[in-house]
Amino acid sequence: MVLSESAIEIALISAALAFMSAMVTKIFLSEEGKAAKEKLKELQKDMKNAQKKGHVKKMQKLQGEMMTTMMESFRHQFKPMLITMGPFLLVFWWLKGNYEWMGTIVNLPITLPIIGSGLGWLGWYFLCILVISIPLNKLLKNY
Repeated sequence: MVLSESAIEIALISAALAFMSAMVTKIFLSEEGKAAKEKLKELQKDMKNAQKKGHVKKMQKLQGEMMTTMMESFRHQFKPMLITMGPFLLVFWWLKGNYEWMGTIVNLPITLPIIGSGLGWLGWYFLCILVISIPLNKLLKNY
């Protein structure tokens, strides 16, 4: 699969946005937010154990704790999201204006159901951002 100049540009822009987002999350996600994520993982394990043993009352209690912990975790993740929202919206606006008229940016080596054999700028952007941001966030231990 040979990538066009446009595809490479979008991939580099995706990489820059993924890196910016990961760094903002690393800097602004507080210790309380990280603790909430860890507590949520523990509660999920406890929930599985209670479910296996058939403890309905314990499951209900754990479910309430999980909801509270999820809300706390979301509250801590909201600040990094607000910081990155502006740059993401500006870049999306710019990408749409510069690449939407091109149609297919990347021809895939196989035909996929629903998607077909080609990706436009938005599909290619999402594929690139996923492939780059997931390992990057794992590397930086953001999740």
